Amino acid sequence: PLSVDGWFSWFVAPPPDSDEQHTWYLDGSMLDGTWAEYRTAGFGIVVVAPDRSLAAYGHGVPPNWCRTAAAAEAWALHIALMHSPFPPKL
Repeated sequence: PLSVDGWFSWFVAPPPDSDEQHTWYLDGSMLDGTWAEYRTAGFGIVVVAPDRSLAAYGHGVPPNWCRTAAAAEAWALHIALMHSPFPPKL
């Protein structure tokens, strides 16, 4: 079943000392976009520390009204802004 509200889960959450120097990478994607009945969208977020080490990463599924890869990526931006105490460097 389609997710009405979407969801996001960190595999590794950002450390409490993460700041404006950390870079957030977002990616939205669509699987089986040709067949409307089988389309599924998802997104990932990766946070990299200033020393280029991996600080955090997670994945999620946008709400069911996000029906394109571009919409999934826009939803990833929304989630990144919700999970960061400041506008992150993207």
